[in-house]
Amino acid sequence: MPNLLFGKIAKFPVPIRVGIFILILLLSWIPLAAPIYFFGRDANLASILAIALLYIEFIILVQFWGKKVYQQPHLLRRYGLEISRRNFQKFLQGLGIGLVSLFGFFILEALLGWVIWQSPSAKLPQFILEGLLVSVGIGFAEELLFRGWLLDELERDYKPKVALWVSSVVYALLHFIKPVAEILRTWFQFPGLVLLGLIFVWAKRDEEGRRKKEEGRRRKWMGTQILTKEEGRRKKEEVRRKKEVRSKKKWMGTNYKDLVDSEVLNLKEKDKLTYYQQELLGLPIGIHAGFVWGYYIINVGGLVKYSSVVEEWIVGMNGNPLAGVMGWLFLGAIALFIQRK
Repeated sequence: MPNLLFGKIAKFPVPIRVGIFILILLLSWIPLAAPIYFFGRDANLASILAIALLYIEFIILVQFWGKKVYQQPHLLRRYGLEISRRNFQKFLQGLGIGLVSLFGFFILEALLGWVIWQSPSAKLPQFILEGLLVSVGIGFAEELLFRGWLLDELERDYKPKVALWVSSVVYALLHFIKPVAEILRTWFQFPGLVLLGLIFVWAKRDEEGRRKKEEGRRRKWMGTQILTKEEGRRKKEEVRRKKEVRSKKKWMGTNYKDLVDSEVLNLKEKDKLTYYQQELLGLPIGIHAGFVWGYYIINVGGLVKYSSVVEEWIVGMNGNPLAGVMGWLFLGAIALFIQRK
């Protein structure tokens, strides 16, 4: 009976599914987190422990959710979270993109005379290491939550473009859960946060574009070769693989929800479909971490000082690049680059 009840959740609209998931998560977290806050002497330490507990429970619930609701025991892999060389390479690539582009942004502003570079403090190596640890933690947590769980739930019901924009707007809105006075003071960040959300989703979907590009290169190369006996054998193998890819695409193109509802797929087939539809989280986690790491080094390390040559709304309200027109243009350029790619 419990399995049947959980199985019906998969047929509910996405707002109800998300609400049920969050309700279960909070009901399991609050009884354990309350004593931490109540008996904890250090408020900051208590907050860190409670949030860490919340995220551990989130990952456990995702595993349970996949098995009981969607009959997909490897839901984290569907989200794009897997331990593989390819995913790690994507993470390092994203880390480089985020870090280099962030420093490039401040270098450009320095050339324009909008910021002045300051002498680094003796603690800079410490800030660099701290920033790396903090940024990887934030990048992993937010990408698994927003570009993993939330985006997956949205894509089960909505078209990719709708899921893209809804997830990005929700990502921006949830960063404004704060007092009204603080919302009014920082509202200029909202467009920048939406752009960040778009960048991270496009970065996750970049894997599909890379595969298509590599396939096109292989076809072009094969078209210019004189088929020897060995090349003929490879050609036959390529034809066989193309047929397999076409059959996979045909299968993937079928409405997944209809297949689940009609019970066409068994447990292994659903897991197999998950693997074929996989988009990796390595690149968005890396880009996210790179942005946070670079800003941590510059901000905490006190490496720049604003010159007041231009208005604050251009360079960023309260020193935050996300809350300035220059930051929006910078993120827009990155978004365009990744989306075109």
